[in-house]
Amino acid sequence: MEITLSKKNKTEGLLTIRMSRADYLPRFEEKLKEYARHAHIKGFRQGKVPTGLIKKMYGRSIFADEINHLLNQHISEYIKNQKLNVVGDLMPASPGPASWDADTTEEVEMQFHVGLADEFTCELSEKIKFNRYTIEVADQVVQDTVQDLRKRFSKSAYPECSEPGDDVYGTLQSDDGALQCSAYLRYEWLTPEGQQLITGRKKGDELELTLPDIISSPEYIGRMFSVKTEEEDKLKGKFRLKVMGITRMLPAEMNQEFFDRVFGKDVATTEEAFLNKVRETIAANYNRETEAFLHHEIEDHLIKNTKINLPEDFLRNWLKTVNPDKFTDEVLEKEFPAFLRTLKWNLIKKKIAEDHQINVTEEEVANRAANLLVQEFGASEALLSQLDKLVHNYLTHENGRNFNRLYDQLQLEKIMNAIKEKIKLNEKSITLEEFRKMVEKHNH
Repeated sequence: MEITLSKKNKTEGLLTIRMSRADYLPRFEEKLKEYARHAHIKGFRQGKVPTGLIKKMYGRSIFADEINHLLNQHISEYIKNQKLNVVGDLMPASPGPASWDADTTEEVEMQFHVGLADEFTCELSEKIKFNRYTIEVADQVVQDTVQDLRKRFSKSAYPECSEPGDDVYGTLQSDDGALQCSAYLRYEWLTPEGQQLITGRKKGDELELTLPDIISSPEYIGRMFSVKTEEEDKLKGKFRLKVMGITRMLPAEMNQEFFDRVFGKDVATTEEAFLNKVRETIAANYNRETEAFLHHEIEDHLIKNTKINLPEDFLRNWLKTVNPDKFTDEVLEKEFPAFLRTLKWNLIKKKIAEDHQINVTEEEVANRAANLLVQEFGASEALLSQLDKLVHNYLTHENGRNFNRLYDQLQLEKIMNAIKEKIKLNEKSITLEEFRKMVEKHNH
């Protein structure tokens, strides 16, 4: 087996792989025997099919599969050992093994066009400065959040007479009697005129109303009236509503039951502790936003200030070749800058991981998965007793999609932590409004 790389320039080259019969023949012959052992061919018992017949029937495709397998294996090893920053896929520069015959082929030679990222350095020092923002949690925000939580955990009451904010339900009938259905008039979905109409009503009252004039938005029509979608157009004109009942949502009381429903049993046992917990939760949410913004600024800076030579013509050709239906010239012109940005960031992350010996272990991924499952389903005895099995199923689901996602997440966290240890971060307080304006201005 011989692999050589002839560089056209710093970012493009021609990879040549040569294999003799001694390299591929043993694997090819073993594969023929394996096929013969398992083949179901009329006239032969399983395991008794002659390898010569298998070779005659399937030899060309088996030969091509084995050559491709060997090529992929040795090319991957070569790229890893030579520490090549390959970008895109290798593009065949010579005919493939599908056209070869095992009996007549002596030496296998394949050539591939290769795209490479030129060697580069990624400077990380205190010359790079960013603000790490802490958003102040305003008292009004805490109060508003508590009010929202009280509404979310509200209880239903059914008063005799409706007041502003109450919903009314009953039966609806058109003036001509052609349409009759049940209706639930949500106070907040009505126009001011509609809200006034259903206020001060009692069970048994009959109201005259005009549809859809009293509804604040067409999207609510199908959610307030029990008619088929194709009949919603009939909800126009004069109607009569007979009130069958009134619903009033009572905000949750500030008591232990409410505290437990929001944060879990006995996490907060006094009103003061509850308010502090609300403030902490808001601050944690703000912190996730500010950290995400900081990471975006860091990513932006490193992409703009790290010089990486890339084979742009090669990459354009590769994208059009692998997906010609998607990447027309027009689409490629529009999307190529974003593709280059993503590629550069991936190369920078890889470089930082190598320079700082950043690794993610399977155990770390499993621990992250276990924490996610416990957070989602609770730390019950039943779950904890089956946790190892659940973690395994979660990480192997859809060919390891969740494993790869958590691996990438953990790796990025470690890379960002390594970056933040090297650069200069200034702690700065900011209001939510100021932060929102800054993020909006920064968006690109």
